[in-house]
Amino acid sequence: MEDKMFGCTFKIVGNNLSLILRPALDSDVPKMAKDLSDWEVRKYLGFVEGLTENGEREWIKKTAEDKSCITWLIQPEGITEAIGSTGLHRLNDAHSCISGLAIWDKNWWRKGVAYTSHIGRTWFAAKQMEKYTITSFVFSPNIGSWKALEKVGYTRTGIEPVSKVVNGAFVDKYIYTWINPLYTSILFPNGIPEEYAPSIKKAKETLELGDAYIKYI
Repeated sequence: MEDKMFGCTFKIVGNNLSLILRPALDSDVPKMAKDLSDWEVRKYLGFVEGLTENGEREWIKKTAEDKSCITWLIQPEGITEAIGSTGLHRLNDAHSCISGLAIWDKNWWRKGVAYTSHIGRTWFAAKQMEKYTITSFVFSPNIGSWKALEKVGYTRTGIEPVSKVVNGAFVDKYIYTWINPLYTSILFPNGIPEEYAPSIKKAKETLELGDAYIKYI
C-alpha cells in the first residue's frame, strides 16, 4: 500500500450514476466543515460536536498518515466538490476490516450514491485487499443506510440495543457483515450456512458489478 492512506482514484459508472472516488484535497475543507455540522447529517454518524475548518484539515492530515485505514472522498462526475466519504478501517486485522460511509451533501441523499459507493469500496476490499469479511455499523432509524448495505450483500449479524440517544430517544446499533464469496470454501469448509446464502449471492453480484462499473483514472 502507499504510505498516504487515501485510496487511489477510480470511477464507478453504472446505476445511472458516475462517481469518482478520490483522495481529499484542502479545497474540500470548507464544504466538509459546513455540511458535516448540519445536525440532520451528523445525528447518525455517532458524534454530536460541531466541526471547524481547522478540525477538518487535521482530519485530512491524520487520515493521510493512518496506515490502518484507507479512505476516499465521493465526487459525482461533473460536480466540482465532494459530497461524502467512504472508507475501510482496521486494516491491520489480517482478513477483516470495518467499513463506513457518510454523505454530507443532503442534495445527494436517496439518489443511489451510498449503494454505488458501497459497490466500489466493497470491490476494492474484496479484490484488491483480499479481505474475507467486512463489518459495518448503522443505527436502527437510519433505514436508507442499512438497506443500502443489504443491497450489496451485507447481512445483519448482531445488535447493540439502546446504544445511542438521538433526539431524546434511545436507538439500537445494528451490526452488519459482508462475506467475500471468493473465500467461502475457506470460511465455510462444510458448506455455506443456509442463513448466509442469500447475502453471499448478493455479494457475488456486487463483485460482478464492480468488475463492470469500475475504472482506475
